[in-house]
Amino acid sequence: MDAKPFKTAYELADMIVARASALHGPWPAGMTMFIFDDAYGWSASISRPASEVENFYRIRTLDLIAMLKSRFNLASPRLSSAEYLSDFSRFRIPLQSSQSERSSTWQKVSKEAIGKPRSPKRKRSR
Repeated sequence: MDAKPFKTAYELADMIVARASALHGPWPAGMTMFIFDDAYGWSASISRPASEVENFYRIRTLDLIAMLKSRFNLASPRLSSAEYLSDFSRFRIPLQSSQSERSSTWQKVSKEAIGKPRSPKRKRSR
């Protein structure tokens, strides 16, 4: 089984626009495309069409993208698990023990108070 060659998002976008332009005419002026890495390799998103002609162009381009997905992989930077763990280790938050003394600042509501209008707001002292 041959490995698929890697292409950057810019290379794939250029390839898609060039092939779509050759097959269906110039790329519509307001149409945009975004290529991104997803859980299944890569995908492309094309803006919504403004006319029936753009809709035809968009559908044919999405067919072209599906064909290119089977031929090319997206060359995107990936973190190894060691880099991933070391990169996010700085965000560790120390866990508090369950024995720590913490009291809630929220008032407990009695069953009788449910459904009654709230009392006017009081200013909190600091």
